Amino acid sequence: MECGKLDNKNCLNGEQSLCYRTVCGDGQAETQISKSRFLAFVRRIRNDDEAARFIAEIKKQHRDANHYCAAYLFGAAGQGQRADDDGEPAGTAGKPILEVLKKTGIVDTAIVVARYFGGIKLGAGGLIRAYGQAASLGIQAAGLVDCILHTRVTTALPYELAGRVEKELRTRSYILERAVYLENVSFTVLVPAGEEIPFQTGMDDWTAGTAVSVIDGTAYVEVPVKVK
Repeated sequence: MECGKLDNKNCLNGEQSLCYRTVCGDGQAETQISKSRFLAFVRRIRNDDEAARFIAEIKKQHRDANHYCAAYLFGAAGQGQRADDDGEPAGTAGKPILEVLKKTGIVDTAIVVARYFGGIKLGAGGLIRAYGQAASLGIQAAGLVDCILHTRVTTALPYELAGRVEKELRTRSYILERAVYLENVSFTVLVPAGEEIPFQTGMDDWTAGTAVSVIDGTAYVEVPVKVK
């Protein structure tokens, strides 16, 4: 999915959060420390199965790597989470990657770091820093978005009022998703969750009560955010 597009699927497994943060898309980054290469791969995932397929994909693409350390979390509060050291000393790889995910405040995200050993041992502290750094670089490459819950409202109104209504919509926090111009006009509008009543009040004012609105589900709107 391209950053900034609408996400009609609720990636929080049935729990509609008003807002959550995740990665914009796939990301890849590399860092080299003491001759070892750490390649980080990032992807948006929704469950254990998608994460497992992603990890298997990276292993297949990088068959010669010595380790494939990974972490991921998903769900409204990140309740589905896993971390794997894949042969590195316990707590030196998967956990640092997971901590980067938590610190960034994102969900529905998996990170795999493939390590090509360069012959120099880094020690526990060195490994923790290396895997954490690789994970952070991968997230920066992927980019972040805030997914904000909106209610989809379809409104029918007289043709002669369409110009005024469209102007009013575009000066507010509503998103005009679709417009159909026939004998009457139909606007499909994304309204931030919780603003449905003010939206209808405004529509009544702009059309002297002639507009007829119907709620037609929900959608998440993705807003890019800066990675610090």
